[in-house]
Amino acid sequence: MRTVPVIICMLIWSGWARAGEGAPPGHSPWSRTVEIGTTVTLEEIPRGSKRLEIWIPYPMETAYQEIAAARIDIPYPYEINREEKYGNRMIHLSLPDPPGSIVLKTTFSIKRYENDGGAAGNESVGDVPWALEPAHLIPLSPFVEEIARAHTNPDDTPREKARSLYHYTASYMTYDKTGEGWGNGDWQYACDSKKGNCTDYHSFFIGLCRNLGIPAYFEIGYSIPANQSEGQIPGYHCWAYFWDGAHWVPVDISEGDKHPDKLEYYFGHHDPNRISLSRGRDVVLSPPQKGDPVNYFVYPYAEVDGRKHDKIHQKVSFREATGL
Repeated sequence: MRTVPVIICMLIWSGWARAGEGAPPGHSPWSRTVEIGTTVTLEEIPRGSKRLEIWIPYPMETAYQEIAAARIDIPYPYEINREEKYGNRMIHLSLPDPPGSIVLKTTFSIKRYENDGGAAGNESVGDVPWALEPAHLIPLSPFVEEIARAHTNPDDTPREKARSLYHYTASYMTYDKTGEGWGNGDWQYACDSKKGNCTDYHSFFIGLCRNLGIPAYFEIGYSIPANQSEGQIPGYHCWAYFWDGAHWVPVDISEGDKHPDKLEYYFGHHDPNRISLSRGRDVVLSPPQKGDPVNYFVYPYAEVDGRKHDKIHQKVSFREATGL
């Protein structure tokens, strides 16, 4: 193995399929195949540091996302771990006497299917008891419950209540990334400001659902541009699920709100223009980090001698795949 500086870069190659050919039973035939290559840069590691720890998200494998191939070009010993609570996977490196900077690369070939709310591969609600628990920024409280009850019919089914909360969230919130406070998935911020990005929309919705006893959870990764064959992916995207009594129903409220003609579609569907990296909030990594739980796990996380190291950068790009 060769030695290089710390950088992680992601390439995503994509191919489309709308015919039923190759779709497993229970799946929508709409799929997208992508190849993701990753480049991360870790810099300014203090001279004399005793140990560097790095955790890098490893894409999920679900009923709607398959990893066909993986290549990890990391010139140091590493392990692939799974944290216990949510089942998120990650690449972990623990480097003694680290250099001042290093580069790490990965490539994943991934096939993503449209999630149309079908039963294929669904976990039981009992498999994810945390979907009713509070998070640091998503409270369970009489105040939140009162708002949720005010916008639902007590005689409705869980799915009907969630639909009411979905539309209430879309009408209440505005997609706006100005000012400070957005992007943390903070229920109270969303309630007070009535604006934010995808994390704020979905945290607001999840909080309302959980306070009515409807299990719901958060998932995060990348949005892949639908009308491009290659380019950069500048940031993350997130979405949510709720339990209707039989299935985990997909929702993407911020996308529906940004594209009103698709608002109804995104209640009960996730298009395949996305890659899932992790789920859940307040994530304790594997092995556990010394710092606080990670609010959500979409970017690499690093610690130097037990302290969080912020000089870490990631690029994500994509191009159309062939022959996958």
